[in-house]
Amino acid sequence: RPLQLNAAGFVWLQFALHLPARVFIAADGSAFLASECDAILRVLEDAAGERVLSGGPPLWDSAEESQHYLPTKEVRVAELPALVAATRPGIDRTLGLLRRLYPLEGARLRLADLYVARYDADGGVSGLQLHVDAYTLSFSVALNAADEYGGGGLEFDALGQVRREPQGNALLFPSKLLHRGVPVARHGTRFALIGLVSVGEDELWAAGAGAPPASRLHGMFARCASLEEVGAGGERAAGRNATELCSGWADTVARHARNRFALLWRAGSSEDLLELAVLNAGLLVGAVLLRQFVL
Repeated sequence: RPLQLNAAGFVWLQFALHLPARVFIAADGSAFLASECDAILRVLEDAAGERVLSGGPPLWDSAEESQHYLPTKEVRVAELPALVAATRPGIDRTLGLLRRLYPLEGARLRLADLYVARYDADGGVSGLQLHVDAYTLSFSVALNAADEYGGGGLEFDALGQVRREPQGNALLFPSKLLHRGVPVARHGTRFALIGLVSVGEDELWAAGAGAPPASRLHGMFARCASLEEVGAGGERAAGRNATELCSGWADTVARHARNRFALLWRAGSSEDLLELAVLNAGLLVGAVLLRQFVL
C-alpha cells in the first residue's frame, strides 16, 4: 500500500507543481518582420527553382512521417544556408522573448529544431492532427498573410480557439500543450516557420518543489491555459489579454490519452500497438490509485 500511495501521490504532484500554460502572441514585429518573412519565402522559392533546373528532387517532394506519425511537408532550415541567414534576426528576437516571458530560472535555452511547414488546400498535406511537440517550448511564425489561404491556423485544445495570425506574428507556447494545424481549405497555401526549443534537460517529471523549470513548463500537466499578446519591444499588451481557462486533472489526462490513442492507432505497427496496450493499463491503474488514495 505505501508503494501505491507513493505512485498516486507522484501523479498528483505533477498537476500540483505544474504552472499554467501561457500562450503568447508575439505581434507588431516583436518576433518577425513582414519583410523578413517575405525574404524567407523568396529563399524557398529560389531553392525550389534551382532543384527543378538541376534535375534534383523537388524541394517539397512528398509528405514524410513526422514525430507524430502524421504526414507533413517541411524543409529543415539547416539544409539551406540562405535560409539560416534569412531566419537569424527573427530567431534571435523570438528566443529573447522566450527568455523574458517564461520563468526559466537560469536554465539553458537551445533551439533544437527549426523548419518551414507547408499546408496546401489542393491536395497533399492540408493540416496536422492534434499532437504535442518534443522538447519544452515551441513557436510558430506566420510566414504569409492569412488572406492568402482559406481555413488554416493553429488551434489549442485547452483554449478552444483557432488563431489565424497576420504575417510575421508568432505564437509562443509550451510544447506539450495539445495543438493542431487546422486544415487549409478552399484555396491557397499556408507557410509556417516552426521552432522547437529545449530548456535545460527537457525534464518531463517534477520530483518536488525544487524541480527543474522544464518539468513545470512543458504544458502536459497544466490544468489552466491563457492567451496573451506581446507588442513591439516585447511589452505585454494591456487590455488585450484572454481570460484564463481551467479544467480538472481528469479532463486533462483524458485529452492527452485520447490524442495518444489516436496517434498510436493510426501508426499501427506492433511496437505502437504494444505501447497502446501499456498506456491503457497504466491509465487504468493510475485512475484507480488516484480515486482510492488521493481523491
